[in-house]
Amino acid sequence: GELTISDPEAFSEDNLYRHVLAMRDLGLPKTHALAREIALKHPWAKVTPWDKLLEKLRDPRVLQPFDLVAVAIGSPTVERIFAEYCRQQALAVPVMNCWLEGYGIGGHAILAMPQTKGCWHCGYVDPETLKRGLTSNLNFLKQGQVVMRSQGGCGTQFLPYSGIAASYTATMAANLALGFLAADVAYSAKVSWKGDAAEARRAGLDVTWRYRRFERSLQILPLYDPNCDLCEG
Repeated sequence: GELTISDPEAFSEDNLYRHVLAMRDLGLPKTHALAREIALKHPWAKVTPWDKLLEKLRDPRVLQPFDLVAVAIGSPTVERIFAEYCRQQALAVPVMNCWLEGYGIGGHAILAMPQTKGCWHCGYVDPETLKRGLTSNLNFLKQGQVVMRSQGGCGTQFLPYSGIAASYTATMAANLALGFLAADVAYSAKVSWKGDAAEARRAGLDVTWRYRRFERSLQILPLYDPNCDLCEG
């Protein structure tokens, strides 16, 4: 019944159409507004809001008490640094990372459980070179394409996705987390949902081989990749 949520940002107008918070929350710290909403819906839960970046949470004394750490920041570079820190410190805390792709083409979640085969880096083994790459091998949009868009020439770039796509991904990730907490998922795992590629193709984007072949939406599968040099090393 205890949940800690951490985000340094305040809720802004450009968050409105794809967030559970509403206009009354504009200008408030996201975590404080979310803590209030969760407390109203689940009064028996204890919700603690933080305003820390993921980079600032790299401390065993901070992380070790948690049953599960869920990362949903959409920054693979920062997530890689965090995953490497957890590995180097041999932290016993499972970490789940989740993200969605632009244009409603899909979303993904991976769960890395210590002392089991499969780690964050298994999700980044390049399927062509079989070595660690910079792009997740779960992704449905090919790397090297411009996916970000700007609105009205204001200079602010964003990843084009809808509130529906965000909800799909959040629900899927929450289900994976619940499976772990209920001990139904006892291994490092991955799960994806696949959407229609029509909008992405209208934007001139190409899809990956995985997207074309993928037929296992919402199925929780092993994360382990035998070509991962860390899991096999």
